[in-house]
Amino acid sequence: MPMTDALTVAAIVAAFIVFAVVLAWGEYQTRGMRPPARQNTGGGGKPARSTTAVQAKNARSKVEA
Repeated sequence: MPMTDALTVAAIVAAFIVFAVVLAWGEYQTRGMRPPARQNTGGGGKPARSTTAVQAKNARSKVEA
């Protein structure tokens, strides 16, 4: 194998090693981080309210009256 080919292969291998080290460092830095808690929003930035059967019954009686 000529010297230039050996240097080319060594440069390619070195690039992959550097890439692997960067990925490992990033994984180490982010290990243990938890994603932020998601708030359930119903649009408009306000938290969504759950509807119950009692609320639906009251809304129906108001419409009929």
